[in-house]
Order: sequence, then structure tokens, then C-alpha cells
Amino acid sequence: VSLIFYGLLRGAKYRNGLFDERIGVGLEFKVNSFLTLTPSYIYRAGQPSEVKKEYESRLRFDAQFEKNFKHFSIKDRNRVEHRFRNSRADTTRYRNKFQITIPVKKGDKELFAPFAATEPFYEFQSKHWTRNELSFGIAKKFNSNVSAEFFYLLQNNRGNTLKYINVAGVNLKIKID
Repeated sequence: VSLIFYGLLRGAKYRNGLFDERIGVGLEFKVNSFLTLTPSYIYRAGQPSEVKKEYESRLRFDAQFEKNFKHFSIKDRNRVEHRFRNSRADTTRYRNKFQITIPVKKGDKELFAPFAATEPFYEFQSKHWTRNELSFGIAKKFNSNVSAEFFYLLQNNRGNTLKYINVAGVNLKIKID
């Protein structure tokens, strides 16, 4: 069992500062070498415009299946997420992220690992697939406790005025023994 702390800060070039902040905690249960279960809680505060503020709490449950092969690995994360929102109606959604990773090695040492992933979103209230996120990037392990993912993400929204969002990002992962 592992304790996980989440933190996220988002900004944009058209804004002078942060517009999305998240903090959370979860427990990761490694059931076996293929299955990991992770219940978690996330608090989100956002300001999508100068006059609008949003606050929400998210309860999430993840079941991730992972299989490593000789030259690549696959992950299939299934997430159910309920969002308690102050500014709009509460929602429940399902997210399925499928990822393939191909490590680049020199001898037995992994130099970096390119990956590609797709993640469709299903909203239970509207009974529609409302979003898909397609991402490509490179994961790099700096040492046994620090790693990062550098990625490009294309978000395709359905039924929203903002149809496509392009994202360049970094996920930093720090493991404390």
C-alpha cells in the first residue's frame, strides 16, 4: 500500500497567473503484478475567467491493469469520478486511459520511454462520450525516486464551445521512501 499526494497548478499565456489549482490524497493498493486499485480525493479551485470562480471536490476510484512485455508495456486505467461542484450540477463520469510505452535502452539501462495514450470520457448524466484526450510524450527516470513525463496533449470536446485544446505539459513524480 502506498500513500499518494496530488498537486496540480495550471496557467496559460493569455492569463497573468494560475487559473486551476488542485490538491489531493489517495491510497494505492497493488493487488498483484497486473492490477492496482487507487481510491482518492481531489479538491479543485479554478478561475476560468476574471469574474467566474469554480470549486469542486472529486471522489475517484481507479483500477489500472498493466502488462510489461519484452519491448513495450501497456496500461489500461479505468476511472470512475464523482464531482461535487459548487457552481453547477454534480456529475459522475467514467474515464478509460489506454497507454503504450516503448522504452529506449542502452544495454540494461533505460534512457527514456516514448509513450502514446488515448482517454475518452463518458458522462453518466448526459449519457454521452463528451471528450477524448490524445497524448504523446517521453517519460524519463532521473533516479529511483524522481521521474517526469514531458508531453503534448490534444483535447477534443464534444458539445462545448471550446472544441479543441492544445496542451504542452510536464508531470513530475517524486517518490519518498
